[in-house]
Amino acid sequence: MENLHRLFILDRLLRSYRRPVPTETMLANMECSHATFKRLIKVLREQYDYPIVYSHQQKGYYYDHSKAVQVSGLWFSTQELQALLIIRHMLQKIEPNLLSDYFHSLAKQVNQLLACTGNNPEEIHQRIQIVPIAHQHIASEIFLPLSKAILEGSVIHVHYRDIHNQYSERDLSPQRLIYYRNNWYLDAWCHLRKDLRTFWVAGIQFLQVKDQPAERISQIVLEQHLESSYGIFTGLPLHTAHLRFTGQAAMRVRGSEWHPLQRQHSTEEGCVELWIPYSDSRELVLDILRYGAEVTVLAPDTLKAEVVQQLKNALRQYENTEKKLNG
Repeated sequence: MENLHRLFILDRLLRSYRRPVPTETMLANMECSHATFKRLIKVLREQYDYPIVYSHQQKGYYYDHSKAVQVSGLWFSTQELQALLIIRHMLQKIEPNLLSDYFHSLAKQVNQLLACTGNNPEEIHQRIQIVPIAHQHIASEIFLPLSKAILEGSVIHVHYRDIHNQYSERDLSPQRLIYYRNNWYLDAWCHLRKDLRTFWVAGIQFLQVKDQPAERISQIVLEQHLESSYGIFTGLPLHTAHLRFTGQAAMRVRGSEWHPLQRQHSTEEGCVELWIPYSDSRELVLDILRYGAEVTVLAPDTLKAEVVQQLKNALRQYENTEKKLNG
């Protein structure tokens, strides 16, 4: 704590002096040995990227403003400032009301500093476009306390309506939030079911943070729950899908990652074959149907049958519509 106080004094001295600050002045203000002073200079330089430079000519230390600029006590390069604006721009597109009040003051300073360096902050909004498709926005009165509960490790009580319109009230120990395909999901330990479950955040209609520590699930278990099988419908992989893509679909799929444990092979004919582990086929079937006649399910037979049945159902739907129109 004492050294932290000295770090604040060191930063204040460097910001308040127009010329390089002599070492003797710093030692007198910081009330420390020369060895401690050098160690604190090293901390600010290496751990926090403060642009501290020593002037041999004037025998003192100063901040090199040509290397970085300071925002609310933090130093940023021009590239880092641009990255901050891009992050804010992305967040506004994904969740317009999320953290907007908290980012407003910082973003205003960042805009001013970038303008001083000859950069136009508005160009980021013009040159970088994010277009969420079929995204369901989450109310801030749900998202903010949920985020707080995850970071602080607290149990939450929720009123929840799932994708099948089933309503329930339950206590959850939230583990992590996942943004997946334009939707937010929550991995949580369900105190009602005594199991690790994935919840659709848009289905949470009411949320209350309880004064109760959450159950902690190990990172290994969480990774197995979410990442070991294809898609958000999780679980240990039971099958491996073998798919063959042709035409434009092959061009789009080549080099893309559907799953961290997938295998991919390009044939001499220009086809792409993909092997994907999965436990629940629902989401995988929807992905396969997106590619129409340019994808073939080679295995397993159960997955092939599901895709064929979906195609038959779609064709029957169109045939029935044509009959009604012509009837």
